[in-house]
Amino acid sequence: MSVFLNKLLKKMSRKKIVREDGLEKRPPMSGQGSMTYPGGMKYTGEWKEGLWEGQGVLTYPGGITYTGEWNDNKMNGQGSVTYPDGAQYVGQFLNGEYSGHGNMTFSNGKSYVGAWKDGEQHGQGSMTFPDGAKYIGQFSHNRFHGQGTISFPDGRTYVGQFKNSLFHGQGTMTDRDGLHYVGEWK
Repeated sequence: MSVFLNKLLKKMSRKKIVREDGLEKRPPMSGQGSMTYPGGMKYTGEWKEGLWEGQGVLTYPGGITYTGEWNDNKMNGQGSVTYPDGAQYVGQFLNGEYSGHGNMTFSNGKSYVGAWKDGEQHGQGSMTFPDGAKYIGQFSHNRFHGQGTISFPDGRTYVGQFKNSLFHGQGTMTDRDGLHYVGEWK
């Protein structure tokens, strides 16, 4: 989702800003302020030499809102994004992307807590599903990848290797009665 936000920000020109009276203004604004851009995007917060710098809130006409730290017109540091469907990300940003540690709650009730890189779930994390299933382990490019454990609502548990969100490699499946299958998964 942060890739979407980044694309919207790249479309915005840093040089052409329209004032409330409709006239073009080329500021090096500094301090606190608010600006509404063509198309309805609005930024309220800290400025430094015409750039968003420090704490600020960016609201898009479609209902997406970012609240947090800015550096050189990019989301950098701690912040949160709220989406119109109720999804929300709270965590770290780097160059406008989810990066570092963050929590994402999706509109369908699924949630992810863990490492992000370049806007994707990447590194150690946990994902909880609306049906009660839970995965704890390694992620790569938004997929279970590497060592992990998944527990299912019916009592089964798999501990082992994953590749592209599938059981792959050495692993152990244990059913609710305690029976084990140990072996190679492909």
